[in-house]
This record gives sequence, structure tokens and C-alpha cells, in this order.
Amino acid sequence: METDDFYKLREGPGIENASLYPPVNIHEMLFAPLDKLVFNSPFDFDHVTYHMTVMNNTIHPVAFVIKANCIPRVIAYPAHGILKSKQKINVAVTMKKFDHEVYGENDRLVYEWVVLKEMVEEFKPVLLDTNGIVRRKTILIEYNG
Repeated sequence: METDDFYKLREGPGIENASLYPPVNIHEMLFAPLDKLVFNSPFDFDHVTYHMTVMNNTIHPVAFVIKANCIPRVIAYPAHGILKSKQKINVAVTMKKFDHEVYGENDRLVYEWVVLKEMVEEFKPVLLDTNGIVRRKTILIEYNG
């Protein structure tokens, strides 16, 4: 079976990540917070927004999409896009008012992304099907109340 050699990760330039904890692969996307987003009570406001930072730490453009199992309680904007090499964006994660004692037990956001061969200006869902390697990162959502 022949494969496209482009999608194999190679050693290459990346940001200096010696101070990052836990250690990360320099070819991955970088997320802040790393693994969990915590919404603090009270939960009776119409909208509460926290921001995440997402950075493409590769030398190639990346197409990404954000999925969730808690829509419409929690939404993320932008929900998809293209990141150039070393580009960093803020993602607004907004929680709508809901009963946290009934809902929210296993809420999470999932980032899915693929490395692109060349830069494209506009995101299209078909970009995620361009190769067989779709990377995923799960961010848990916790309600502190």
C-alpha cells in the first residue's frame, strides 16, 4: 500500500518548549488550558464566556474543527478554521444558563485537525478528509458549583 510521504512527522523547527509542562510533542497543536476548562458557579447568568488559546506549532497550515457533546449548553467560536504556521488564536467558549445538577456530567470539547499540504484561505469540511490522519484533542468541561 502506497502512502503520501508528506503526512509523516519529521524533526523540524518548533517553538522553544523546554518550559512547557507536561512535555509536548513540538509537532502538535498547543492548547491553554491543556486538558480541562472549569466554569465556576453561579450558573444562572444568561452567558458566561471563557477563552482558550490554540496555537499551530507546525511548519504547515492546519485545518481544525471543534466538536462538542454539550451543544447548545456550551458553544465555541470560531468552531472551525485554518491556522497558518505558528499562528495563535483565542477560542471563546460560552456556557448558556442551565441546571448543572441535571446536565453536564461528561461534557467535553474535541478539537480535530489535519495538516495541510498548502495554505487555503477558506475552511471547508472536506479538508478534514484530505488524508487519513486526523488528530484529536479532548478538553473536559467541569462545572465548579
